[in-house]
Amino acid sequence: LVIQAQMPFQMTLFPKVAQLWDTDRRAARRYVELSNKFFLSLAIPFTIACGVMAPRILVKLGNEEISAKSAVLTVLVSAGVALYGVSVMQLQILHGARRTMTQGVVHVGAALLNVGLNVVLLPRVGTVGAAIATLVSYGATVIAFGRLTHQYLPISYFPGYLAKSVLASMVMLAPMIALSPHGTFGIVGAVAAGLLVYFGALVLFRAFSPEEIAVVKGGLRKLRGKAAPPNG
Repeated sequence: LVIQAQMPFQMTLFPKVAQLWDTDRRAARRYVELSNKFFLSLAIPFTIACGVMAPRILVKLGNEEISAKSAVLTVLVSAGVALYGVSVMQLQILHGARRTMTQGVVHVGAALLNVGLNVVLLPRVGTVGAAIATLVSYGATVIAFGRLTHQYLPISYFPGYLAKSVLASMVMLAPMIALSPHGTFGIVGAVAAGLLVYFGALVLFRAFSPEEIAVVKGGLRKLRGKAAPPNG
């Protein structure tokens, strides 16, 4: 699911950044930054919510055995995949700078690190070790790409905003913990309430800039205009 949230950005960023790289690099940087920010706005609460929701959902879909350790496993894997999504955003800069060989070297190094960690951790901690290996490998990829891309196009990762996103996600857990034990309807209600609380908390924390709010309002106006029936 985290990958699905990232895919639209991956498909649209590459041609956009390539188009703007030689003509308006500032705009290219803005596209990468905002895409990364929006993706993490979805990936962070999803990852944190997995700790509460994954065991409930997997018990419903399977049984207690399937849901065993699912809270830890899904959080670790989801966090790793979220980092992978960030690395894909960073890749757009290397594509624009025509440094594609660099990304290949980093990916091979990350793959070898993943295999090595699995060899060490799997016999000791089982599947949790594999999840840790995934998280560490993608984290190393993000760090490597962050250092490499900085020389071509330094971007902001909005640490203040990300901190507010994490805080809003922690607030979101309260209704999820309260509702999720109450069967299927409780799980559905927990997801709906969690979404409302998360985005409501972001608004209360003033996480969005006036420019971003204006962009969202403009997009909603366009959607309403398209949905309105033609006159006559």
